[in-house]
Amino acid sequence: MATALVRTCLRGALLALALAASVVAVRAGQVQGLLPVPAVTIYPGDHIGPEMLTEKAFYYDPDRPLAVVEDGAPLIGKVARRTLVAGKPIPNNSVGEPTLITRGKPVEARFEAGNLSISTTVLPLQSGALGALVQARNIDSGQVITGIVQADGSLLVGGTL
Repeated sequence: MATALVRTCLRGALLALALAASVVAVRAGQVQGLLPVPAVTIYPGDHIGPEMLTEKAFYYDPDRPLAVVEDGAPLIGKVARRTLVAGKPIPNNSVGEPTLITRGKPVEARFEAGNLSISTTVLPLQSGALGALVQARNIDSGQVITGIVQADGSLLVGGTL
């Protein structure tokens, strides 16, 4: 009976040693680096602030490009497109620019050419972030126009496009 117990313990020790050796072998071709991760769970639509991020060490293969964010600084001020779980790497496509124009919410459209400046109210047909090309319907004429979203939440149309 004692020999069966010794054999079981020995098998367990050999299994643990084999597992540890395989982990070392897997990590031999990899490097450890710090990646930005959420410090708290971030939900879709949340604006990302510096207090919401931290860094965590991960092993990865330097010869293969990562599909996750490698630097946290550009994330500040962006908006989560999907839930970002605390402690997990942040996929590249899970954050975006904040929406400045919302579909169906009236905004100002400006036409500027030289000293001439004309503005009117339009209804955007789609939402858009800074620099996005957005279609909108002129409330007065019903005509569909296209403009570029500006930092102040307006559309720039015509002459200077």
